[in-house]
Amino acid sequence: MRSELGPYKATYEFDVRGSLTPSLLIRADADHTAGAGHLLRCLALAQAWRDRGNRVSFITSTDDPFLLDRLNQEENVAVCSLTVNPGSIEDARSTSQIASQQQASWIVVDGYRFGAEFQSALVDNGHKVLWIDDYGHAEAYCAQVVLNQNLHANESLYPRRDPQTRLLLGHRFILLRREFLRWSEKKSETRDTGSGRDTQNILVIAGGFDSSSLVGRILQTLRGLKQRALEIHCVADSFDEASRSLAVEDSRICLHTRQHDLSDLMAASHLAISAAGSTAWELAFMGVPTLLVSVAENQRPIAAELDRRGAAIDLGWHSDLDATFFTQQLQSLLIDQETRSTMASSARGVVDGAGVDRVIAHLLDEPLRLRSVRRTDRRLIWEWANDPEVRQASLSPEPIPWDDHVAWFDRQLANDAGPFWLALDETDSPVGHIRFEFSASTETAVHISINHGQRGRGHGSFLLEHATERLFRQHQIASVHAYIRPDNSASQGAFRRAGYNHVGNAIVKEHAVEHYIRERTT
Repeated sequence: MRSELGPYKATYEFDVRGSLTPSLLIRADADHTAGAGHLLRCLALAQAWRDRGNRVSFITSTDDPFLLDRLNQEENVAVCSLTVNPGSIEDARSTSQIASQQQASWIVVDGYRFGAEFQSALVDNGHKVLWIDDYGHAEAYCAQVVLNQNLHANESLYPRRDPQTRLLLGHRFILLRREFLRWSEKKSETRDTGSGRDTQNILVIAGGFDSSSLVGRILQTLRGLKQRALEIHCVADSFDEASRSLAVEDSRICLHTRQHDLSDLMAASHLAISAAGSTAWELAFMGVPTLLVSVAENQRPIAAELDRRGAAIDLGWHSDLDATFFTQQLQSLLIDQETRSTMASSARGVVDGAGVDRVIAHLLDEPLRLRSVRRTDRRLIWEWANDPEVRQASLSPEPIPWDDHVAWFDRQLANDAGPFWLALDETDSPVGHIRFEFSASTETAVHISINHGQRGRGHGSFLLEHATERLFRQHQIASVHAYIRPDNSASQGAFRRAGYNHVGNAIVKEHAVEHYIRERTT
């Protein structure tokens, strides 16, 4: 009854003597029955946690070399192989032991084989637990945080939970990996089919479900479509002989196995056919009109709710797939650009891509999270900039005309002049913004503004500290400089609390200012 580092070793070792960086331990599995969705959505958490400079490791019973290589080689996280019965009390004890050795700040558990006894064993040993759930399968809940990212999630699923258990429910907490999040600023509208002569791309995703017969039925239906200007891309772990034969007979069909990154295929697709699991959220985020097939009981409400919202079409249970209805829906979507566009817009409204940041903000008890400023923030930033107190503290106190602001703002986004982040609280309300202005050297200047109604709450120093640390992690910047009016004591205090040091006086725009610097330490 022990767990140990398996054949996949991380490129770093855990410091069991202690570390200032928080550690995340993830317990999740993947197999042909349940698929890889549990492990891969946990990978989204692992990526975002590591992006903050923190440590991550996985405990898993999977022996799939494809997934293990991704975790260990591509993501550079430690992978601990499990040598006990998954989901057993011995599994819980072993997980607890490893968590203690690695001084894990949080244990994340995801999977239907883990029940109330497993959960209690971890909490009773003093661990903080994030329990990822889909339909309230455990008899009781004592974890500090329970996450259910489904549209139909509500408190009634968890009548037996401890008073301290916090529920993170709904689509605001959908977990997406970075290969999808990189499309945040460049997701396009549904692909225009033009005059009808352009090739249309259909994407079929089977996922980890052992569904060779389903894939074959889907491909057989697609083969019956008369449009010649089609490309049909089918992604699965493996294909049976019948599916491979169809691909040989029909040049429009292309088979793909074991894809780490599906985002490029999704971005090029006019519509998709997919199981209603985690992939449904990825397709929604990418704005791909999708036909959903339920291959597990917990997927039925997901498909039904996405259909109700106009974000997808529910084809029903996989074994009851109606070929006539399926074909009708396919043909209708292929010829109806307006319907596809409406579906894409509805889907993007469901998944905004910030779920993983919201979850980690809860785990790290961060009052604010950052997202990149968007063009839709232009007026908000202008209104904040023209706040009388902001103008008074500025080195250029005159009000900023709208046209001047628009020209400046658009240049900032177009020229990638430096990170420009909006700070949001846990209700997604804007609190302030921070902008780093790159120079030709390894130095950068920082500009910060806090919304009038949010001042005096410590948001300024928190935003400065965390944004500067993020800047250092993401860019080769040696130092950050701030220039503050001598009479602005509140701003100077915020910079000092954020680790900036006063280094003297300077002249900027013919004004005497106080010069503060924060330098990279690692």
